This record gives sequence, structure tokens and C-alpha cells, in this order.
Amino acid sequence: ILGNTLDYIFLEVSDILDMHVQDFEGYIEVLPDQASVDNIYKKYLKADFNERSFYFTNTNTIYISLDDITLGMLGHEISHAIISHYFVVSPPSKIQEVLGGYVEYKLRESTGTLQRKDLL
Repeated sequence: ILGNTLDYIFLEVSDILDMHVQDFEGYIEVLPDQASVDNIYKKYLKADFNERSFYFTNTNTIYISLDDITLGMLGHEISHAIISHYFVVSPPSKIQEVLGGYVEYKLRESTGTLQRKDLL
């Protein structure tokens, strides 16, 4: 069920962005809380990170806090994964954040606010 749900969200985000990536394979690491996300960020990027999720291109992995997960947040991070595989040269991070915010908006608009229990 979870795999099918993630595939559906991936396809929905692809449609929202109108960016379709063939044969995409990425990873999602669900961590217990925001502090755990911060620890992974520090491990790879040697900096503090006070957010609840991020996509790291080098590992092709979304790191996300289980305590805080929302459909919009997951869609936002999936948008980063799609963008990083769609373009030969990735757009600047500010552009990616705008696109990620657009995905969050469109998912919220079409489904309302979902809670973690609704995703699992």
C-alpha cells in the first residue's frame, strides 16, 4: 500500500510540474523526528538544519521526519528529486523552492490538509 501511495504521489507531482522522468529510482528515509533529520543533514553537509525534511542529491534520498510528515512536505521533497533528474544542469535552489512551494499549494488545493495517518 505504501509503495503504491508513494508512486501515486510521485506521478501527481510529475503532473503538477509537467516534468516526467522515466525509470526514476530514489529513496525515502523516514526518521523519527526533526532532530534526526538535523543529524543527517549535519553528517552530509556539516551545518545545522532546522527543517523537517530535505532531499540530498548525492544519495538520491529524501530525509523526512515522521513526527511532522504531511502530504505537502513529501510532495515538496519529491519535486526536488524530480527536478534534479529532469534537468541536465539543476536550476538554482531559489527556483527549486518556488516550484516545491507550488507543488505543496497544488496538493493542498486538491486534497486538503492530510495528516500522517492519512498517508500511511
